[in-house]
Amino acid sequence: MGQAHFDILKNAQAKNNRSS
Repeated sequence: MGQAHFDILKNAQAKNNRSS
């Protein structure tokens, strides 16, 4: 049900981590 949402969250966190 919230797999897409989880994917987006993971993607956002990965992008944030990359920026760090």
